[in-house]
Parts: sequence; structure tokens; C-alpha cells
Amino acid sequence: MVFVLALAMGSVRCAAGAAPQVETFRFAAGPSVVLRLDTFSGAIKVETDHQPEVRVEVIATEQAGDAPVARPRVEKVRTATEVQASGEIRVTVRLEDRSPRWSLQSLPPVEVAVRVIVPTTCALDLTTAEGEIQLGELAGTARVSTGRGLIFCRQAGERLEAVTGAGDIVVSRAKGDVTLRTEQGSIRVGSVHGRAELINRSGNVEVLVARGGLLAKAEAGDIEAGFPRNLSGTYHLETSGGSIALAFDPESSVRLEASSVWGKVTSKLPFQAVAGKLASRRFTGILNTGEVTVSARADGGHVRVQSRPDPHLSTPVN
Repeated sequence: MVFVLALAMGSVRCAAGAAPQVETFRFAAGPSVVLRLDTFSGAIKVETDHQPEVRVEVIATEQAGDAPVARPRVEKVRTATEVQASGEIRVTVRLEDRSPRWSLQSLPPVEVAVRVIVPTTCALDLTTAEGEIQLGELAGTARVSTGRGLIFCRQAGERLEAVTGAGDIVVSRAKGDVTLRTEQGSIRVGSVHGRAELINRSGNVEVLVARGGLLAKAEAGDIEAGFPRNLSGTYHLETSGGSIALAFDPESSVRLEASSVWGKVTSKLPFQAVAGKLASRRFTGILNTGEVTVSARADGGHVRVQSRPDPHLSTPVN
């Protein structure tokens, strides 16, 4: 059961102009609470703690320096909340009388920032039309989307889905599955203990180690990927306009199927050739017993294989 504990709204003004308008919402919440947040613009920052409540703070600030119009513009920011019987919390931030002339090139006259504090197990569904999204250490599921801006997650939980139209996506660590997509930017991921799906239309993709399978695509960039000693799942990497760099533990059991249109396949590990040969455009080979297949296709670059011990072989998942 979720219910609103309190609602506080404040705005302090002085003769020089309007200070930020601040709205604070507090909800009692159990471990299975779901928060859905949608804002017309602005950054979203999520922090976690062990308190049984959800706190949402909406800060609206006047963009222009015209003091006479500051107050009515800021006060046009409206926040609506709704609590479902299922325990789902919905928070919507809107700007009244929004001009159709405002676009990504012509920003609205009010800047909004949303700060959220939730239990670590809270499921998140966050959307902003423009602005960065920062996530702390999560245990549950999260789905986040921004039209333009950075998405950063210190630690993803059971599952993370992140989409940005223009901006980087950075995930330091993931305890479960991740699905990350950007139209323009870069994707950089640390250790993923589940399956990783990384799609980039214009930029590079980097993943330190993918333990539960990997799908990596870069239409106009390079891909760098590391693999655990004990691979699990399916692994497929492809790029249309870049190169692919793979790093395998020398004791892993891999079947490599690699190809390039304009480049070559090279390896610093002793793969036994099954088809083709190294330093050519196509090569299939096995390392040790070749139990798990890794396919890599670099249409516009090279496929290079390096030797690197599993960087987290002895690191347990908490």
C-alpha cells in the first residue's frame, strides 16, 4: 500500500527577481513500489536509501533575466501526482500554455530539475523530453528515456533499459540485464553480469566484460568488448563503419566467427583454424574446446583479438 505522506510547496522571492520554485512530495512505499515520472524538460537525479518512502523534489527556475515575467513563468510549472491501488506512483511535470515555437533549439523559459530518493528495490520508469538522467545504486528494474542528454548509472539492478536521442550512456556496473540505445553519442559499460544489448547509430560502444551474452551494434563507430573466462549466452557484434576489438581470457573456450569487408581478422591468441585464415577477411577458429560462439562482423574496419585475463573472475556479485 502506498499513500501520500505530505506535500510541501515553496517559492522564495526577492526584489532582484524570482528564486526557484520548489515542490516536495513524499510517499510511503513498500519494497515493491513503482515510480513513473514524466517531465516536459529537465534533468532527473535518482538517489537510493533504505527508508520506506519515495521523495520527489521538483525545482523550477526562470531561464530569462527578465524579472517582471519571472514569477508567472515559474508558476506555470505544474506537478500532478497519482497513487494507484497497486502501489504505483505517478508524477507528471508540465508547463502550462507551452508555446509551439519552443523546440530543442529554442528552449522553454523555465528550467526544471527533479531530484528523487527511493528505496533501492523501487522500480523506475523515468522520461524527460530533454535533460540528463543520473541513477545511483539500484536493485530493481529501471526504464529511462531522454530526448537529449547523458544517461549515467552507478549500478544497475535486475534490469536497465536506457534510451537517449542524443547523448552518452555510461553504466559503471550492472548486476542484471541491460538494454542501452543512443542515436548519437557513445555507450560505455563496465561489468555486466546479465545480458547486454548495446545499440549505437552514431558513435562507439565499449563494454569491459559481458558475462551473460552480448548484442553490440555500431552503425558508425568502433566496438570494444571484453569477455569472461566462462562465457554464457549468445554473443554477436557488428559495425558498419568501424573496427571491432575483442579481449578473451586465454583459458576461455571460444569459437570465433569473424569477418570484414575492407579489413582483416587478426589475433594474439592461438586460435585453431576451422575455416579461412588469420590476416584475411574471413576467419573461423576455436580456442581451447570452442564451446561458446562469438560472431563479429566489421564491414568498414578490422576485427582484432587480444589476450586479457578475466578482470573480475574473483569478484562476487552482492
